[in-house]
Amino acid sequence: MGSLRATGESSHAQAGDTEDHFNPYFGANIAAPSTQELTTSSETTGLLGYSPFLAAQTPVEHTRSTLAAAPTRTNTEQSTNGDNEVSESTLAVTPPAQYAGGKGKSGFAMQRGRIRAWWKKAWEWSRVHWFIMCLIAVILCLVISVPLGWALRLRPFEDAVASGNEMVELEASLISISSDKQSMTIDWNIYMSGYGCGNYTNTTMSLFFDENLLRSSSSSGSSPPNNNRPSTPVFVLNTAEACSSDTFANSPYFRTDIAIISAPGRTAQSYPFEKYTAEIFMFASLPDNVTFPQVGIVSTSGIAVGFKAELDANDSGAYDDGAYQSVLTITRGPVIRVYAIAIVIAIWLVTLTFLATCVAVVFLHRSMSATVLVLPIATLFAFTQLRSTLPGAPTGFGADIDFVGILPCLAIITFCAVLMTGVFLFGNPEKYDRENQSTQDKEKQD
Repeated sequence: MGSLRATGESSHAQAGDTEDHFNPYFGANIAAPSTQELTTSSETTGLLGYSPFLAAQTPVEHTRSTLAAAPTRTNTEQSTNGDNEVSESTLAVTPPAQYAGGKGKSGFAMQRGRIRAWWKKAWEWSRVHWFIMCLIAVILCLVISVPLGWALRLRPFEDAVASGNEMVELEASLISISSDKQSMTIDWNIYMSGYGCGNYTNTTMSLFFDENLLRSSSSSGSSPPNNNRPSTPVFVLNTAEACSSDTFANSPYFRTDIAIISAPGRTAQSYPFEKYTAEIFMFASLPDNVTFPQVGIVSTSGIAVGFKAELDANDSGAYDDGAYQSVLTITRGPVIRVYAIAIVIAIWLVTLTFLATCVAVVFLHRSMSATVLVLPIATLFAFTQLRSTLPGAPTGFGADIDFVGILPCLAIITFCAVLMTGVFLFGNPEKYDRENQSTQDKEKQD
């Protein structure tokens, strides 16, 4: 009773003080409107966390000081009346980075996350729609391979250099090029131009080639090579028949085998990067051996399979005395080079794969199926067959491509074949993993 009375007296005293100094904001524990400053109390921040609404009404300096003084969340818990309650002083007050002035995640990290999510969705979609993916792969292979092969195909030999003043005109058709015989076969069609028919009628013209630039099959002469003026023509043209429409006359066609010469440092051993040059020199003469009508090549055509022939325009053309010279540069076609390089790369990849398998099985005792271990023996014969598919490659071994590809790979494959076959004499490679596991278990028990 005494304590209750004392409590009532104290309450009455406080009420009296309140009546003397009335403060309408005393119960709310806030300042008067005339002096109030919008603030964020530490208690409210600690209980509710950071609020952007309150931050918008709070001066920046006061907000920063309040956030700096705010406590950090910990794992400490207090027990009150048997209930687990988190202490007010341990609640988190770390504001979001966008409000606290931080940058948050970098743009690169966010972009990487988007890429990973997109890739995961694409991978799952492709696994479900596998038939569509296979169809797309087939179409892509066709769309890429066919145009690429078409772009790398050999171009026709169309590099004629005509002056427009020819009286005797020739058309050349490239038939073949042989790197073994060092020759180039060309078919020729010879006829008179309108200007030639008007100046040389009822006569004969003899067409001469430089005999030393021809193979022996192209010249009917039996004399030894010399540097005299050619005496045996490759074709005799009757101007009366050439300028008329006589259907009984022989066709003005003939064939020559032009000699090709290897460029220094790029001989047949450099396959498929060898380079050859061919020179054609010709002139026409009347029976008096004094008059030399202008002669020239007005058109070229034809393809030599596996080779690319180009006319060197700087060293080709007609002379003032009526002669004509043409210089050709001959190389392997681009598709031949690509194919040869691809074959060498494939052989090396197969060889290195078998070498890695041999090291893993023989020296590291990794288990392997017996059918895989005998593959190097069959590969030895497959390599020689692949080499024979190289178009135009020198017969036998001796080219640079053999020394950097075929021969070392054959030696390595032979080494692997011997070891991977002989390993069966000392154990069963298919049970190496079990034996290794048993050995490890025994060591652990000991």
